[in-house]
Amino acid sequence: MPPSEFSRDYLVHYYEIDRKRRLTLPALMHYFEDIATLHSEAMGITLDRYFRTGQLFLLLKWDISLHARPGFNETVRIVTRPTTFKRFLANREYRVYSEGGTPLAEARSVWAFTDMNLKRPVRVPEEICAGFGVPAESAASFDPLEDLPGIAGKPLPIRVGTADLDNNGHVNNVRYVEWALWSLPADFVHGHEAVRVRVHYKKELKAGEEAVMFSEISEGGGTLASDHSIRSGGREICDIRIDWAGGISGRTE
Repeated sequence: MPPSEFSRDYLVHYYEIDRKRRLTLPALMHYFEDIATLHSEAMGITLDRYFRTGQLFLLLKWDISLHARPGFNETVRIVTRPTTFKRFLANREYRVYSEGGTPLAEARSVWAFTDMNLKRPVRVPEEICAGFGVPAESAASFDPLEDLPGIAGKPLPIRVGTADLDNNGHVNNVRYVEWALWSLPADFVHGHEAVRVRVHYKKELKAGEEAVMFSEISEGGGTLASDHSIRSGGREICDIRIDWAGGISGRTE
């Protein structure tokens, strides 16, 4: 039986667009976050279940490829499915389409099933594997995705506030990417388009903690990229690499 697939349509709202009136990267990542949770709920693996047991999936890595960004008041369809479970690890993939069926983006991700009381990863329960229709033999095709090394560049101090947190009490995974974008010159962000985004989450941050974002822009071999590392008290928190192009299509049809 193939893994369970789940889809949902999303309307691009005014508060989700940039000055070019196109969906922002953080907004798209929030869509991914949302649809994974809704898929789990639809399979009967609810938020109540996760928080009752204290066991839930924590995001470790993203690899997102972008072809075009939808504009204000356009609708996109996102399709997602978990593809593999390997002990305490999981892969989930996403595909994004315009109303007319044009591919706009795709993403791969790695998650760790974690016992928040024990503060360590634990094996994904069989009931969850079965609920998502992922066979045991899928473990052989697990994709760990690329590790990202830390960098030392221009520092930007960060202090975590309550608005940065998710319902686990940690900084929301999308916020790290927002910080990375904020660290870049505005004219650079407005004059280029992100075409690939890789994120490697290593440790969590909580309210009141202080951190430093290091960022640098590099060009070579026909590629333009920005690298970002967040550190706090000697801990490596998150590393991000964004590949940029001079421009990609802004209309989906």
